[in-house]
Amino acid sequence: MKFDKQRIGKRIASLRIDKGWNQRDLAAAANISLSAVARYESGYTGPSFEAALKLAEALNCSLETLACINEKE
Repeated sequence: MKFDKQRIGKRIASLRIDKGWNQRDLAAAANISLSAVARYESGYTGPSFEAALKLAEALNCSLETLACINEKE
């Protein structure tokens, strides 16, 4: 399985927007920095496992959903 930072970033942004949140809201809910959220969503870097867990919990989704696992290319 390929780790696609761009795709994961788009997923994070999409889930965040679905909740009606801005990046600052997500950062606060996940207890991570605003700059980290921006880097993840831009695809500049991917979240660490710990950050991914926090994001998935804040966004009320599974890690599989967050990481775009088991989806067609």
